[in-house]
Amino acid sequence: MRYPLEAEYALVDSCINGSKNMVSTSWYESKRELCLCALGKTTEDISYSTYQSDQNAFVSAFKQNTKGCS
Repeated sequence: MRYPLEAEYALVDSCINGSKNMVSTSWYESKRELCLCALGKTTEDISYSTYQSDQNAFVSAFKQNTKGCS
């Protein structure tokens, strides 16, 4: 089940823009793909209600899933 669009957008935006430094377009696109992949895998494992009640579990799963997306 998908998360609300606003939540998905905020999560991907936060992932991509964690650094406020200027970056190249290719770096941005690569990071965007990594973030989208990790979000997709994480939302399969962590329900939206779990995300709302236990964001630490979400962050832990998200970080782990980024390793599988590189």
